[in-house]
Amino acid sequence: MRQPVAVSGIGVLSVFGNSHDEFRDGLLLGRTGVASIAAFDAAECRTTLAAPLAGFTPGDWVPAMKLRRMDRTGVYGVAATRLALEDAQASIPVEGAESIGVVLGTSTAGGQSTHAFLDGLFRGGVTGAPVLLFDSTVGNSAQALPRLNTSCAVPTSR
Repeated sequence: MRQPVAVSGIGVLSVFGNSHDEFRDGLLLGRTGVASIAAFDAAECRTTLAAPLAGFTPGDWVPAMKLRRMDRTGVYGVAATRLALEDAQASIPVEGAESIGVVLGTSTAGGQSTHAFLDGLFRGGVTGAPVLLFDSTVGNSAQALPRLNTSCAVPTSR
């Protein structure tokens, strides 16, 4: 028997901000978040432009001990999931809930982890690859993290 699907919450992380209002206003005002890359030296890259998330602090979403083991893409997945649950006024009990699901859209796995993993692999061979980063190089890694990190707290004030 098929059950209808209802979208009851949306979590937005964007270059304009991390709320529905900031995202909507940025789009309606025709703003752009594309700018020169400042996070690292991009002189040798094919492009020097990016659109980083505005006002995003990973520690607001994931405890420090878990944050050390997560790629940034995974942290975004946890934050977007928490925002969607908050928007839906829902919560997932510790034992899980079969009636609640999350759809995450990512274009790739964690870029930083993939870079570090491949750099180690190409420089040092199989034994040089940092095995703990492999999980973050798989395209669907961010989709697995929100369920694994249900203990990550939603910030009470933003």
